[in-house]
Amino acid sequence: LIILTLSSITLGCAAYEAGNIVGGAMGLNLITPFSQKLWVIVISAAAFFTLNQKKYQLVEKILISLVGVMSVSFILTVIIIKPDLTKIFQGFLPSFPSSSLPLILALIGTTIVPYNLFLHSSAVQKKWKSVSDLSLVKKDLILSIALGGIISSAIVITSASAFFEQGKTLESGIQMAGQLKPLFGSVAQILFGLGFFAAGMTSAITAPYAAAFASTGILGIARDQKPQIFRLFWLIVLGVGLFVSLLNLKPLGVIVVAQMTNGLILPVATISLLIVLNNSQYMGRLKNNLAQNIIGTLVTLVVTILGVWNIIRLFL
Repeated sequence: LIILTLSSITLGCAAYEAGNIVGGAMGLNLITPFSQKLWVIVISAAAFFTLNQKKYQLVEKILISLVGVMSVSFILTVIIIKPDLTKIFQGFLPSFPSSSLPLILALIGTTIVPYNLFLHSSAVQKKWKSVSDLSLVKKDLILSIALGGIISSAIVITSASAFFEQGKTLESGIQMAGQLKPLFGSVAQILFGLGFFAAGMTSAITAPYAAAFASTGILGIARDQKPQIFRLFWLIVLGVGLFVSLLNLKPLGVIVVAQMTNGLILPVATISLLIVLNNSQYMGRLKNNLAQNIIGTLVTLVVTILGVWNIIRLFL
């Protein structure tokens, strides 16, 4: 069971890592004359440098900086393209065209990333040591989730207005550039490219990190006790991600498949989390209350139904 769990975490994060690296490379390919494969290597090298740092605080500062770039870039892009507000509000009414289910699952997979559950729990233990810090943890989490929702919304609005409303099918950063620049100018193109790069770069760092934290945690090994094992896990994830990124695959296809895989794994992660959060032995007086269980169960049901539906459609 331990081997199966370790394999699932490592391979799942490795698949996602390929999407992260390709996404970041597409962003830079969008705003520079250099090839996407060159940027794949550069991003992988930058991720290696960051992951190889022994100070967690430095990694945290790098991630915060990248998230800042991503947030500002996508929000400014939305302002520049001036989307139709009526259509935005209409878009908040749920609709589920059967042909869009894989994309819906991919969007959920990239917004509620399963490995973030592992990474956040590990990061919390590093940053906060006492139960008295719980209020700070909650504030940090609320801010992170809200920011993630805003960024995801900005990406969807930008993509819908700049690309899909124009009836364009896009498969590369070059095609994105060709569509963005004539419609909204070079500033929108640069901002969107920077946002895409920052989004891919942050995840290219966090996916290997999360796999290493989760895997060593399952094995009962502290990072400081055996750093070489911790390093081995993130190297595997980064290496596999780099290898897949260098294959001649359609970039957007790689990203969507990677995120859809996340969406399929998410129910397993949320069910496991609910079980742990209701265990008095682990959680004590902080275990889930009724309201938290209802919300958690509803979220789990939604992602499970979407995941099962997509699996059924693959074989029908």
